[in-house]
Amino acid sequence: MKWIICFLLAFSGSLAADTLAYAPPDFEKDGKTYRFVDFEKAYYSLDVNYSGRSVLVNSQVHFTLAKDGYVIFDSVPNLFDVYLNGKQVEIGDLYLPETYSPARYIQQKLKAGSYVMISKNYINDYVTYEDRRVRMAFWMSDLRDRNFLEQYMPSNFDYDQYQMDFHVSIQETDRPHVLMHNCAAIEETKFSMQLECPSHYNSSSLFFHLFEEGRFVEKLGSYPSIDGRSIPYRVYGETADRLFPRIDGLLKELEGDYGAWPYDSLLVYANTSSGGMEYAAATSTGARALGHELHHAYFARSAHPAGGNAGWVDEALASWRDGGYKVKTSLGPWHETEMASHSPYTRVTDMKAYTQGAQIIAHIDYLVQDVGGLKDFLKHFHAISAYLPFDTESFKLALEQYYEMDFAQLFDTYVYGKRILESEPNLQPMHLPEQKGMHDFTEEELYEIL
Repeated sequence: MKWIICFLLAFSGSLAADTLAYAPPDFEKDGKTYRFVDFEKAYYSLDVNYSGRSVLVNSQVHFTLAKDGYVIFDSVPNLFDVYLNGKQVEIGDLYLPETYSPARYIQQKLKAGSYVMISKNYINDYVTYEDRRVRMAFWMSDLRDRNFLEQYMPSNFDYDQYQMDFHVSIQETDRPHVLMHNCAAIEETKFSMQLECPSHYNSSSLFFHLFEEGRFVEKLGSYPSIDGRSIPYRVYGETADRLFPRIDGLLKELEGDYGAWPYDSLLVYANTSSGGMEYAAATSTGARALGHELHHAYFARSAHPAGGNAGWVDEALASWRDGGYKVKTSLGPWHETEMASHSPYTRVTDMKAYTQGAQIIAHIDYLVQDVGGLKDFLKHFHAISAYLPFDTESFKLALEQYYEMDFAQLFDTYVYGKRILESEPNLQPMHLPEQKGMHDFTEEELYEIL
């Protein structure tokens, strides 16, 4: 019997978040005004054809444009047969300001209003065909540019939250397949799956892993949450036996620090890599990164950073936890960074988050030791920010309000790097080069773990 894993997250109803408030600024270029938009719904139909060695995506995206202009979104695959409200349109390429980061736009100035865009594209990355089976995944990374859902199909930037539905059909093979995912399974057969994802998902939330039945060992467990729920968890993969016994202890640790587990379940792909990557209520991880990735369930995929300039927060917090929550009594010139002062269009997390960022967090913990320590605030911050985007400034303001302390100078020096930028006035904050960190895999590893 084929297993279709359905993990419906808590709080999957609509949230009243003004996501456009966290979007990068609209901008002028070559006489055109480019505007970011609010995705409301997206329907993705994936036709996986074994004989044709192809994955065809049919997309229908509903979005709202607040002001007249040219609509920005993104899709790494080339789109074709693109229609907007029933009329065919062309899609163009552009580079975002102060970055080397490309994006897509509709080559037609639009009036403010609601629109439906339909399109087609093929997925060629992280999919293989062999022995009547298809292996496919939507692997993501916050350490590489354009490496969220836009790597596979049209999507909005990660400031936005929107309802996503998927229909997956597997054609031209008689071999049953398994789809591991973190959405609700509305309908499922041996070769067809219909998924409905929570409306608070953004472009980094989805976990999607397709492979032939019987490939992996699976282990099932249940954790008694502090709020009375029973949290089912599933661990599958080549190292499932190694990771499975650690789940209860890690969930107990995290709930003790930050409150009840923010989802109704947990899915863990126990791969053979030493790294990992977090998704909403799910992770693909090796043993070394398991605790780090589960920490991100609170800060990264529940309370989630809106853009690259906020990505340092969750990485610094998780790295601080990895180091044993040590305090740091002082900071010096080496700790000065501009982690949150890159171009507002940056979509990559600064690697300094793992090192200087973790130590800055350790110093903040030292400063608030007499009033409860930083974990008290983080539990509060998650409670008010769960399933919502945040940026660096809103994190700082929440910190100041909670402790009634002024952190402006600390952030200006060590996070915004104002002294660095003043001493190097020609420094252009740009898209960061490809990086290697806890969440990154090589291309070979990504194909190996399919």
